Amino acid sequence: MHTREEIVETAQDLEASFAWVPPLSTEPRNADDLLAGLDSISADDIAAEFASLEELKRTEEVQSINEVEVLVGT
Repeated sequence: MHTREEIVETAQDLEASFAWVPPLSTEPRNADDLLAGLDSISADDIAAEFASLEELKRTEEVQSINEVEVLVGT
């Protein structure tokens, strides 16, 4: 039988060392600075993302299915 002190010690050990990562979570963009927010996104980052969206838009075609536009990758 475990004593109350052993149970409390085990619970404290688990609490100190347990780390749960939710499914489908993403890696932080700035792993070294977990508190980095919107200020860490530069104008160059935004421009690069818009450029990749434009490239994606250029390589996809729009088809109409039952009068609903659907993007089809090529």
